Amino acid sequence: MQANAGLRSGRTLPRGLWNYYFCEEWKVAASIDRAWMAIRDLEAYPRWWREFVEVRRLNELDGVGSQVSVHAKAALPYHMYFDLETIVEERPRLAIVKVRGDLNGEMRWRLEPEGSGTHLTFDESVRTGKLLLNVFAPAFKPLFAWNHRVMMASGERGLHRYLAAETETSSPPTGYGVAGSARNRGR
Repeated sequence: MQANAGLRSGRTLPRGLWNYYFCEEWKVAASIDRAWMAIRDLEAYPRWWREFVEVRRLNELDGVGSQVSVHAKAALPYHMYFDLETIVEERPRLAIVKVRGDLNGEMRWRLEPEGSGTHLTFDESVRTGKLLLNVFAPAFKPLFAWNHRVMMASGERGLHRYLAAETETSSPPTGYGVAGSARNRGR
């Protein structure tokens, strides 16, 4: 599949009170392969991204078709629950997941080598499925968007710390999570 797969104009959600589009760009001092392993190891997110309260595997598939359940909580006093299913994977440059639950739509990570590091782009096109958010969207949509930015900034800081700690210990991550855990790598 081509790198422009996923969030195509025909598949994006129409703009409205319950629709959100976010694009975040991060730069990390790690090779594209190390950055890929970190962002695809979804089960490890709670160790480095504090807003991910819990990530639980829903099946034993590796890559396309793999699924996890996520419990997330950012700065505002509400929790989000959603499932992610990998629908496109082009290692180590592109991962697209379908989102269902309190959020519905697609999320996409794109990775590109940049100097001795990696440039990561996270695109999210979702519609809220949580009644509380939909009821308060007319007045609080900017606050919900701020909450998302706080969560993403925390994730970026956490990823930097995680990759730096990995470099200091010189030990590989414990698994590749949804994209290829050790138990699915044909040992």
